[in-house]
Amino acid sequence: MSSTSKESPRVLNIQIILGGIHEANRDYVSKRLCERIDGLISCEFIGDNNLVEISFDTHELDQYSLLSAIQRLGHPVQLVNSESVEAQLRIEGMHCNSCVSNICGAVLDLPGAIDIQLTFLDQLATITYDPSILHLDDIINEIEKLSFQVAISNIAQSRTTLKNDSGVYVLI
Repeated sequence: MSSTSKESPRVLNIQIILGGIHEANRDYVSKRLCERIDGLISCEFIGDNNLVEISFDTHELDQYSLLSAIQRLGHPVQLVNSESVEAQLRIEGMHCNSCVSNICGAVLDLPGAIDIQLTFLDQLATITYDPSILHLDDIINEIEKLSFQVAISNIAQSRTTLKNDSGVYVLI
């Protein structure tokens, strides 16, 4: 008689900030994430901002895969109490605003990318990202895959997302 045993779940809880969520859509987003991501146990919005407590089974999903899956479903994500870094990249080879749009979309699709500011005229991208999730080399490689030339112009100070006395999460 053979028996199969499945390991009991090892639940890990993390807090993240989800971008692009309107208050009226929170229940729908929570349900959608739980339905579409295997190993995700719960997704609960906390308070009036886009702070979310997530529980997941580490036997089925690691943190990077979870954040990647959330990002692929169209929600920019940042871990709470994590550092973010702002880097400036010089990007050459852009011909129009469609190039800008393609670069911005590709970068924001990367897990850990928080924001990108890029203009065609300046050819300078200011990218904010979470270095515990995403590395600058990965950002550069993603842009270079689109056939643009990239050079590091400046890496600014790190910032940390923390809760202030009012309970609001801020970058410091």
